[in-house]
Amino acid sequence: MGKIDILKMFAGRITRKQFLVGNAILFAVYMTSAFAKFCVGFLGHKILLDNHSLAIVLIGISFAFSFFQLFLGICQISLLVRRLHDIDVTGWVAITGIIPPIYPL
Repeated sequence: MGKIDILKMFAGRITRKQFLVGNAILFAVYMTSAFAKFCVGFLGHKILLDNHSLAIVLIGISFAFSFFQLFLGICQISLLVRRLHDIDVTGWVAITGIIPPIYPL
């Protein structure tokens, strides 16, 4: 196993089929993770009244799911940038998806 180069995630090109399949897989994994995080949070809320130490463990698991979902978001941006490279557009165009929610501030 070699060192993982993060910048290689954003290099190269992918086809439309690879983009759609990758997005479908990421969406399924994200939704499964979101459901698991909801279940852990719901269970943690019920246990919080009875056992504080177990509730703290469940909160830690919830934070782990949050970081995993952040990683999935980075993978999604990677797919988008590589698809933009395939249509001869710079990957920085992906930032335009972030600007509209920030603009009203």
